[in-house]
Amino acid sequence: MIQRTLTLRPLQFLILGILHSNCVLALGCYPSDSLLNQTLIQGSHAGFNGYNYIRINEYWTQATACDTKSAAICYPVALLDSAEYPIGGQATYNSQNFVMTEFGVWIGLGPCVPRVITSSGVSGNVTVSGSGKRRNDDCEDLGYDVVLEELGRRGVLVTTTTKTKKSTTTTKKTTTTKTKTTVTTSTLLPTPTMFAGANCYFLHSLPKSTQITILTALQAAKVHTIRIIITSFYQNGKGTESLGSTDLELGAIGEYNDGILQQIDALMATALQYRIKLQITLHDRWNLDSTYGICDAYCQAFCNGGKDLQGFYNNILADTAFDARTAHILTHKNPYLGNRAWKDIPEAIHAFEIQNDAQGTSNGINQFTNPDWWCSRATEVRKLLGKANRILVSTGGGQDFAHSLVEQNFACKDVDIVAMHSYKNDITDLTVNLNLSAQLGKLHGKRVYLGEFGAMMGKGAWIAQVAQVANKLKIPWMPWGVSSVPSTMTMSFGRMIGIRGVFLVSILKRRCSI
Repeated sequence: MIQRTLTLRPLQFLILGILHSNCVLALGCYPSDSLLNQTLIQGSHAGFNGYNYIRINEYWTQATACDTKSAAICYPVALLDSAEYPIGGQATYNSQNFVMTEFGVWIGLGPCVPRVITSSGVSGNVTVSGSGKRRNDDCEDLGYDVVLEELGRRGVLVTTTTKTKKSTTTTKKTTTTKTKTTVTTSTLLPTPTMFAGANCYFLHSLPKSTQITILTALQAAKVHTIRIIITSFYQNGKGTESLGSTDLELGAIGEYNDGILQQIDALMATALQYRIKLQITLHDRWNLDSTYGICDAYCQAFCNGGKDLQGFYNNILADTAFDARTAHILTHKNPYLGNRAWKDIPEAIHAFEIQNDAQGTSNGINQFTNPDWWCSRATEVRKLLGKANRILVSTGGGQDFAHSLVEQNFACKDVDIVAMHSYKNDITDLTVNLNLSAQLGKLHGKRVYLGEFGAMMGKGAWIAQVAQVANKLKIPWMPWGVSSVPSTMTMSFGRMIGIRGVFLVSILKRRCSI
């Protein structure tokens, strides 16, 4: 819920610096010198000169000491467990001012100059006129409309809306009219209903230098999320320099190897620096039948070594074990982000997904016999997250449209995202099924994502066709298997850098509707 007005005027001075080479910005750092015309909201947090502050009764109250080298990281990089940043919440980090957007992430408003707080006020080198404008004569000739147009062109500012509610109550003798105060809101980043993401399910297993290479390319392509899967990955797997990862429960039910979670801890903190959130898939269905040589604890305990998956999908003992796994993951604490549980890090995690490619077929046998399984698991995830948590709950997708378009998923109150997967490479089939999924999503109030798609040949042409259909329907899409190495003999779209292979970044730049 939007608590207070976030005016657009301060952004003029940010964009003027982009439009006019002679403009020199000198914004004051929060909380000592907030942007003009922005009301700081009760409960807002900010870092200043090595301390975190909280806004209480129109004053900043010192909370805790902070620095960039300890767990008590200065805002906005880490939040207190109890902190819930409202839209328009403001903070400073590393001499940059930030504001919280409707997308649930921080956007930088540009560099700032620390001010000195004195008993008589704030000292600094920015002159403020009575009109409420920052004086910069070199920029005065640029009209506000020009600034708004430039913001829109750059994708920084999307819309401005005004909401007014009026109600009338009538009695026999009197009529009383109550008018709600008009609230004007701005969107500084795309709304969470439309964006482009990518799959790199083993990104946490790669060396940090390679992670940075991929994240840099994805950020340049305006990708907002990257999907990873908690599963084993071999050292040097898929021709990469992977360090290797071991599944959370490889040997026995309830015996957790947190090594993979610790790898994801580090990736989470790194990705946050590139404004990219993680979509974390809690389990890989392919480990249930040893399709790729991995028969995990669930495969061994409930699937007869991978011969029959119904022992997993229709078994209350398996459900209980899987829900315990989910709880272990969501309550795992990240030492790089304030030692908070994953469930409490919404600025770094976009969604938790129940399972990758759930049910479907295995060994030529149909395993799709429990359409209620996703919803039951989603209910447990939502209990752990809490109703007000910004982290979303996704099904994770079935093997293909037939296993993803499950009516029970659309009807489930605890499912936020119904994910679609498709590898048929038939544009007619994809168009029909995406239209159907969009209609079901609208009917039930669910988000629909195209969580996976790929191609063996004609990769560039295929991603362009898929993006065109998905963008028209406002369905976020995430191609499968971006990597740091070429990928010509798989359904993946190849490496993020280099000359040979598919240069996915350039395709994403042209096709992302964000």
